[in-house]
Amino acid sequence: RTKEDSHVLIEKNDRKPLLPTGFATLHAAFESLLRFAENHTTSLFDTVYRSMSKEAVEPVKELFTDISLYLLGAQTKVERAFFRFFDSLFPLVYSRLINPGITDLSEEYTECLRLTRQDVNPFGRYSKEVVTELAKSLRANRVFSQALGMGTEVLNATEHVTLTKECTRALVKMQYCPHCQGLTLIRPCEGYCLNVMRGCFASVSELDVPWREYIYTLEYLSNEMAGAHDLELALLGIRYSINEAILHAQLNGPQLSATVSIVYLDFLQIPFNVSSCLLLLGQPQLLTGPSSLPYMPVNIRPLVERSLKIASVMPSDGAMPVKIL
Repeated sequence: RTKEDSHVLIEKNDRKPLLPTGFATLHAAFESLLRFAENHTTSLFDTVYRSMSKEAVEPVKELFTDISLYLLGAQTKVERAFFRFFDSLFPLVYSRLINPGITDLSEEYTECLRLTRQDVNPFGRYSKEVVTELAKSLRANRVFSQALGMGTEVLNATEHVTLTKECTRALVKMQYCPHCQGLTLIRPCEGYCLNVMRGCFASVSELDVPWREYIYTLEYLSNEMAGAHDLELALLGIRYSINEAILHAQLNGPQLSATVSIVYLDFLQIPFNVSSCLLLLGQPQLLTGPSSLPYMPVNIRPLVERSLKIASVMPSDGAMPVKIL
C-alpha cells in the first residue's frame, strides 16, 4: 500500500508543475518586459523632451498598467488605453513644445485639449498605427496566457480521477516490478503499458483529441509570439511611435496652434469651462441667463475643418496669436 501511495504522489508531482510553472514563468516574463519597456519609454521624455518629463511619468505609467492588465486577461481594450494616453499627452505637447511660452494652462483649458484631441488629431496617423501594430502582438500573447491557464485547470480536474485498487496495483506493477529485482533501466513492456492505460484511463480517453488540438494550438501561438507578433519588439516600439507622434505635432505646430485658436475663438462669448468645451464637442448643455432663446449645441468637426482651411494659408511662422484664457 505504501508503494501504491508513493507511486500516486510521484506521478502527481511529476505531472502537475509543467503547465502551472510555464504559466507563472510567462507572467513573470510579461512583467519584466513591461517594466523594461516602460522605463525605455520614460527615458524618451527624460532625454529628449525634458520640459514635460515630470508630467509625462503618470500617463506612461497608466498606459503600461493598462497593457499589463490586458495581458493578464482583464476586460479592457488596448485602443482605449492609448486613446487616454494621447489625450493626456496633447496638453503637454501643446504647452511645452508647440507653444513653449505658455507657462501654465488652466485646468479647464487642459481638459478641453484632452477632450478635443481626437478631433484635432495633432499626432496624425502615428497615434493609430501604434495601436494597430501592438494590438496583434498583445492579442496573441494574451490568448497564449489564457490557454496555459485553461490547460492548468484541465490537468487539475483530471488529477482527481478515482482509480480502482486493481488499476492502482497495475500501475505500480508496471512501473516498479523491475526495480524490485534491481533492474532499474529496463522499461515496462509496451503492450502491457497500453493495456493498463486503456483499462484504467478509459473514462478520460475522450480528452485525447481535444488535448492534442490544444497542444497544437499552443505550438502555433508560441511560433507566432516568436515571429511576427514578438512582444518584446512590439513593446519597445512604443517609444519610437510616441516620438514620431510628437515630432509630427511639432512639425505641424503653427497650423495646430491656429486650429486650436480658431476653434475656441468662436466661443469666446461663452465662459470658458468644461461645460463650454462639451458644447464644442456637440454634447447638449443647458445655458442659464437672461436670454430665453434656445442654444443649439455645435459640432466641433465643421469648426475644425474650417479652421484647418484658414490655417493652411497662414504664414509658416505661425504668426497668429494663441489666446489662452
